[in-house]
Amino acid sequence: MSHGPTYSILEGLAENRLADIPDASVSCCVTSPPYWGQRVYAGCPSELGLEPTQAEYVATLVGIFDQVKRTMIPGGVLWLNIGDGSYCKSMTNRNGATKHLGGKTRGGGEYKLPKRRDKTMKEKDLCGTPWAVAFALRGSGWYLRDAVIWHKPAPMPGGAPDRFVNSYETVFMLTNSKKYNFDPVVMSEPGVTTKTRRMRNVWTIPSAKGNGWHFAQMPNELASRCIEGTTKEEDLVLDPFHGSGTTGRAATELGRRYVGIEPCDTYIKQSQENIAEGSDES
Repeated sequence: MSHGPTYSILEGLAENRLADIPDASVSCCVTSPPYWGQRVYAGCPSELGLEPTQAEYVATLVGIFDQVKRTMIPGGVLWLNIGDGSYCKSMTNRNGATKHLGGKTRGGGEYKLPKRRDKTMKEKDLCGTPWAVAFALRGSGWYLRDAVIWHKPAPMPGGAPDRFVNSYETVFMLTNSKKYNFDPVVMSEPGVTTKTRRMRNVWTIPSAKGNGWHFAQMPNELASRCIEGTTKEEDLVLDPFHGSGTTGRAATELGRRYVGIEPCDTYIKQSQENIAEGSDES
């Protein structure tokens, strides 16, 4: 049984259940939403990531994070992990209609092609979705403070012979005000000519090992670094795309409270064990 800080998981879609979280109650949000055009999360009642166009996907996320902003205290920090590596392709179905596919799926996901190709892109264009989201959030009032490069030392091998293997994802640091919670001591690293220095914004962190039931896990080290550097003990941490519960586990290990939102009951049940293992003091 867990003896650590309290946590809760709200079952349902983020756009609906965020209304149940009080205003100005969340100190930090660490999250990674479904990527656009990448995969279907089988058995989960969510269409996020399956929009026919990038613009529709971006608009959906802006609406969700507008609600997240309402729940956050002044000076709250949003850490948003969105990967790219998806390219515009055209596929022709049996009826001859062209469909858009943003990228490949792996690790148990399923394809579900959007209804039409995004006409703002050419075939073989890198979609650039992370920055499209970041700029839209900046336009909706968030302060875009940094773009951390999460370098993956052992990436999945790429199949295209005319481009490089994608070995990074972006973690955007966004805030709801000019002044915000940030611990420069925690966010430091060993120096070359000095004992410590300000942390660089390229973080080399291995990808999470597969757990057999969720194929898009955030590594615990990544979530922990974000939480520890921008919150204090007993603060409330939010993840509106709870998934495997990595943010929840990292938060409780660090003595923070946690609330997650997840539409898939299977993920909720499995992730509760994940969080309990991390917060158990016995």
